[in-house]
Amino acid sequence: MRSVPDAHEAVLATAKEMLRKGLVEGTSGNISARLPDGNVVCTPSSVDYQAMVLEDLVVVDPDGEVVSRSEGRSPTSELLLHLACYRAFDDIGSVIRAYLIEGRPAFRLRETPTVSEAVDAIHAAGGVAVWAHPFWDVTDADESLAMVDRFRRLGIDGIEAFYVTHTREQTELLAARCAELDLLSTGSSDFHGPDNRLFSRFMAFETYGLEPNLGPIAG
Repeated sequence: MRSVPDAHEAVLATAKEMLRKGLVEGTSGNISARLPDGNVVCTPSSVDYQAMVLEDLVVVDPDGEVVSRSEGRSPTSELLLHLACYRAFDDIGSVIRAYLIEGRPAFRLRETPTVSEAVDAIHAAGGVAVWAHPFWDVTDADESLAMVDRFRRLGIDGIEAFYVTHTREQTELLAARCAELDLLSTGSSDFHGPDNRLFSRFMAFETYGLEPNLGPIAG
């Protein structure tokens, strides 16, 4: 089993070097290294590489359980990818995933499907198409309702009416429109770690006395 000497320092130094060379920006990309005991040290989620320090790094065991971390820090969101690489290859000591930015040789523009294409793909896979957290993306109530109507014409099945940042008024507005259009009204399942400011537990949203309509999801 291959490991990396001074793994913490190596991970941080690599992150800084990738930032300096313009291979990543902000919080994009993630890095990990295997320790001699088989545990893995990795970059944290949602921490800018410019500001990152050694204390921000997170250590996990081969199953992904946190061994050590500073308060408020959680492992990279792509930890499972890193651990799968270590399980598959004993001869690698580190994993680097960089999202090369525009202007770099490996950059490829991300292709985004239209709403109609996304709905069709979800249905083809046997899934239920739901528009997640409408008021996270759109703040104006009339605009949000207009998008609900348009998405309904494109075949969407439901709206995530119950969300941790939705106010009572926003929740009631969306739930009412779902009922009018015979759409499902679902709730958020976001969980970004126990120390996350907004998403520290499942079902953190309020229903304000309303009954979600989960349809086939509940079965």
